[in-house]
Amino acid sequence: MTLKLTERDKKLLVILAVFILIVGIGAGVLMPLMDKGQELQEKAADARIEQQEREQKVVSLPVLRDRESTVLSNIEEMKKEFYPVMKSMEIDKMLTELALSKGLTVKDLDIKMPSQGEYSTIKNYTAFTDESETETANDGVTYNGIYTAVVSMTLQGSRGEIQSMMDDCAANEPGMRITDFTWQKAKESEARTLGMTLEIYMCRDTEQYIMEQQAAQAAAKAAEQAAQTNAAEETEE
Repeated sequence: MTLKLTERDKKLLVILAVFILIVGIGAGVLMPLMDKGQELQEKAADARIEQQEREQKVVSLPVLRDRESTVLSNIEEMKKEFYPVMKSMEIDKMLTELALSKGLTVKDLDIKMPSQGEYSTIKNYTAFTDESETETANDGVTYNGIYTAVVSMTLQGSRGEIQSMMDDCAANEPGMRITDFTWQKAKESEARTLGMTLEIYMCRDTEQYIMEQQAAQAAAKAAEQAAQTNAAEETEE
């Protein structure tokens, strides 16, 4: 049996072949080009946004530098109210010499040093003016870069010597604060024994603290980006 193609069938086959060729070219060439063009447009849009952000940063850089300078100056001024970071032996020496200068005898001295990165929450007792604001003030404020050493002292001497010691410690606020004290008189003499708890507030070096905070923020950002990348790779798989 011989299959004969009419002229009409031949034309239809030619049209079909041309259609298939066009579809093939479109799928194999045009579609990737369109996708690539869309990708380039998105990258160009992202680049424009990034350029605008950088331009804004450049414009605001002088203002940010002035603000940073002001903040650092304020921090340095505030640091003068606190002690520099000291070791326990330095605190021991400072308080022992102060007690001896008042004529007191140091019976016991115990120092609890803060851990690295254990920043302090200091209650601001002057932040309120009436009873309604007392609760807010007692919540405390966290001062980053401030370490607190807790000192327990037992001293012996006359009433005047003890009072002079307490006055000197109180005069050093906010760097030093008396948080608790008790005293009692000896039965057979005028000597008195003072039990006193102090908090010594020590301020970190500003530049070092800022560098550590920036390093910590950079590490956290890198970890977040790594986690996002891993999540995206797992989603693609």
